[in-house]
Amino acid sequence: FEPRKISTAAPRRSDNNRTISYWNIPVRSERCTFVIDASGSMAQPFGTGSGTRLDEAKRQLGRVFETLPKKSKINVITFAGGTTPLFKKLSSLGKKQRKAATVFVTEMRSKGPTNVHDALAAAFADQDIDTIFLLTDGRPSVGPIVDPGQLADEIKRWNLSRSIRIHTIAIGEKSDFLARLAKDSGGQHSVAR
Repeated sequence: FEPRKISTAAPRRSDNNRTISYWNIPVRSERCTFVIDASGSMAQPFGTGSGTRLDEAKRQLGRVFETLPKKSKINVITFAGGTTPLFKKLSSLGKKQRKAATVFVTEMRSKGPTNVHDALAAAFADQDIDTIFLLTDGRPSVGPIVDPGQLADEIKRWNLSRSIRIHTIAIGEKSDFLARLAKDSGGQHSVAR
């Protein structure tokens, strides 16, 4: 058995020659799952405008959907107390899927606790993904493992045979937990305020 190789090629560019990125992290993979926190705390204000953290997460996802090429396969999994996937597994971004993704993101609402464990377990269940973008504004508060250190250890174990790159975005404040997930998997970490 040999782990799947992750491309280190330069980021793809859209037709208008801009780098495709999510929260300033380049999207290099064509097999990504975006795991988005939709817990109650995502209703808090973001930045200096009138929008919320979830509003900004939606805006960032919308930009990615507009610029990724058709051959890209994506999924979106939102989480609060449970998880809600956009598709059952990665799907190409044809017109129908792109429209479904846009509607799914538009209808996201913030409520409930933060179940990071089940959200990442749902992402790892898809054998085709090679990259996860995880965005959350809080510590795990429900699920089988809520201790950040223990959860990071568990995800590292899951990833031993998968080599999935996990990019993490801490929205609102710094997160040692998210920084560790990114470091353990060779991903990038960013903090958005």
